[in-house]
Amino acid sequence: MHSGRMNNDPWNRPRPPTTEPPVVRRNAPASAAPPKAGNAKTCPNCDAVVSPKAFDCPGCGHPLRKARRGPIGWTLKWLFIAFNLVMAVLLFAGLGSVGETMNTATSEAERAGTAIGATIGTGLVLVFWMAGAVILGLLVLLTRPKK
Repeated sequence: MHSGRMNNDPWNRPRPPTTEPPVVRRNAPASAAPPKAGNAKTCPNCDAVVSPKAFDCPGCGHPLRKARRGPIGWTLKWLFIAFNLVMAVLLFAGLGSVGETMNTATSEAERAGTAIGATIGTGLVLVFWMAGAVILGLLVLLTRPKK
């Protein structure tokens, strides 16, 4: 006889209704204690009482506040942005200078030298840019805020 209900009981006995007892924490650390009435805030999603230090509601997981970047993280983030802007300006200024020099060149040798120099210079700027962006980008990632 199969009741249509699957469980792991080999005799297929009906299970009693499950009621979870309230969670009682014994010997819990002080940080696990409920927040004091003056410092407590409520979750806007489930109205649970939550510690003001919590990033997410422990009951429903609703985000309560965002983690913030520290001063070193902010410095590295802005350094990363500034570095990329400076490198972009240098690249375009260098390419503009090459175009101007090519237009004023009087001989084929001068044009060839300008083209070779521009290729080497652009390659060095791009390599330096990519290396700096990777290094600073990794530092920015390592200093991102954590919950």
